Amino acid sequence: MKNRFFSLVFMFIGIILAAKTPVTSADENPSELRTGLSKSSNPVPDAEKVDEVLTNANLRAYSGSKSRWSVSNSITYNGGTVANPFGEGRPNIANASAISIDTDINDQIGVKYNLTALNSLLIGVGMRKMAPFTGSGPSASFKEQGGKDIDLYDPSLTYQHVYKLAGIQAVAQLGYVQFTRQDIHSADGGNLDRALSFDQENIYEIGRWSIGGSLGFGGNLPTDPTQDYSQYQFWFDPYVEFRLNDTFNLRTVANSWSYEYYSVTKIVHDTYTQSVGVGWSVSRDTFLYPNVQFLPGQMAWANTNVGATATVNLF
Repeated sequence: MKNRFFSLVFMFIGIILAAKTPVTSADENPSELRTGLSKSSNPVPDAEKVDEVLTNANLRAYSGSKSRWSVSNSITYNGGTVANPFGEGRPNIANASAISIDTDINDQIGVKYNLTALNSLLIGVGMRKMAPFTGSGPSASFKEQGGKDIDLYDPSLTYQHVYKLAGIQAVAQLGYVQFTRQDIHSADGGNLDRALSFDQENIYEIGRWSIGGSLGFGGNLPTDPTQDYSQYQFWFDPYVEFRLNDTFNLRTVANSWSYEYYSVTKIVHDTYTQSVGVGWSVSRDTFLYPNVQFLPGQMAWANTNVGATATVNLF
């Protein structure tokens, strides 16, 4: 168990070092390096405008680098329960679609092109490794759903717009995704082929407090239209942050209003879950978020999952 823990720790240390140690000459401006705008980059006109609109550390990293071209990484560990965080299984406590039943680590890499300071295009794809710390690969039930030990993670194309309205900081994204995770793509698993979605992240800051939420909707096309599948999704997930200092904040997200419309079973309200974690703003373009997700009405270690996300923007 200790070896598994230190493997995860070293992975995130490597992420931090990669993000904080650019190749630099002695005469480069440190402030330019912090924002990802070195003298050799091709900055967008009025690039600093995005940081006037977004002052929240999480949203800044989420929106990506300010360079004309950049690479964004979203590295996620979907762990098991608190009782067995590095094990094989990960309970789907929300009873939601497109959720794998095994633990995994995945890296979704995107190339971002800033059209203007506040508008950009992103094209991305990822790789996923199932049950990464067990040494035995994915579970038998996961394989029965068509899942692979290592597979391609959902290529996507996204348009992003950053703005502020009445003091509310917002990052809006309209995206297309082609599902390639085999347990989600197969008719025996999630029966999802491709999807179009809109998501908007919103934050309003009041001193050290920030309140906001994720608002969105999506529509899917099935792999096999004769099978039941999640046709539409609607969600509003409110969240609250408390800024401890310029580096760390406390954050909680309530997945309270998530609805899905299935082709056969019709409207389903996903089970209400909540997450609590610590946000770590390593730099303007790097944000780490270790957290736990639980069922507020059924507090137990067996119903509490662990996870961690690293948002890392390069160049």
